[in-house]
Amino acid sequence: MESPAPEHAQVVPREDYWLGWILACYQMETGRPYRQVFDAIPYEELAGMFYPLHEAPEEKFVEALNHRLAAAQLPTRLYRQRKICGVSQKQLAEASGVGLRSIQLYEQRQKNINHAAAETLYRLAFALHCSMENLLER
Repeated sequence: MESPAPEHAQVVPREDYWLGWILACYQMETGRPYRQVFDAIPYEELAGMFYPLHEAPEEKFVEALNHRLAAAQLPTRLYRQRKICGVSQKQLAEASGVGLRSIQLYEQRQKNINHAAAETLYRLAFALHCSMENLLER
């Protein structure tokens, strides 16, 4: 006969343990901070991934979470920096010499800013008073 758990012991559902572990795996794989994940996806939705994915390889969770984060459409770092500076896309294009359409495509993630020419990144960063690294997506 098993002895009962002490009254002060709190039983944590195994979904919570799994979620903590799998998010640590996700962070090690992608380098994406927890805050970015939790800002985009509520805890309940993340915990809801337990039943379809708890027996799947970690790569499946990484793929599924990346897909959900992309669907959440968090603002790009370029967009956030532009808003901090209080400039429109048109004003940024004029100040940086980077085409308005390119800025729009970077902010919509239809063009990957991580693959932009160094000169383009430099011009945007200079106009936004930040480092080039602050504009790159993780």
